[in-house]
Amino acid sequence: MNSRIMRQKHRQQQHSFWKEWSSNAYIGEREPVHRFQGVVKSHDDDELQSAISSDVDMELKAQAAPATLIAESLEQLEHAMLIRQNVFVEEQGIANAFDFWDAEDGKPGLRQDVYHAVAYHRNDTSLPVGTGRMTVQRVGITREGIVSNVAVLKEYRGQGYARSIMELLHQKAEELSLRATSLHSQAHAIGFYQSMGYRTQKMIYREPLDGPNGILAYMTKRWPQGVQDVGVIYK
Repeated sequence: MNSRIMRQKHRQQQHSFWKEWSSNAYIGEREPVHRFQGVVKSHDDDELQSAISSDVDMELKAQAAPATLIAESLEQLEHAMLIRQNVFVEEQGIANAFDFWDAEDGKPGLRQDVYHAVAYHRNDTSLPVGTGRMTVQRVGITREGIVSNVAVLKEYRGQGYARSIMELLHQKAEELSLRATSLHSQAHAIGFYQSMGYRTQKMIYREPLDGPNGILAYMTKRWPQGVQDVGVIYK
């Protein structure tokens, strides 16, 4: 085969290759991905696959259900109190006026109609990471729950612990046939409570406005199964 024929054949092969490449290239923010015989490859395929695997692992860990319970012992109550001290007093600089509800004669104790949800680390159930409290009060002929002091240690936020706390308190509200639950939300958490079914009734502003409790939303959630009949006797 002479050199002229060889050059012509080589040009035909190049033309065929680039024609196939252009029909299978995908243009986007990343560099093109080429598809030949159903196999997907890119210049950084290994790095991309590693990043995807890491993201999936993190997402699965975040979706794993935390161990959350209603405190039934003094030790579990103390776990809740330590978390509140860490988040509200030490981190946010709020004076501790909330442990009053959990003490009798100056000593911590579990009280009737006060429910503490405590979330423990999903991989270490001896490590408390979050808490929330619901106090049940009679309002006329019905009972309502006041949710307060929902807190998660800083390093464990954004991992589903606050949601698990609220879901457990809501479960308790349903068990008790409460008419409604209410809470005061700090500004940054309003969207979270909206996602849990709460609606803002009014905004509260107080000095300093840039403080953790400077802007609060009073929010409520109605429970359709709430007992409202006249003459109901509550246990």
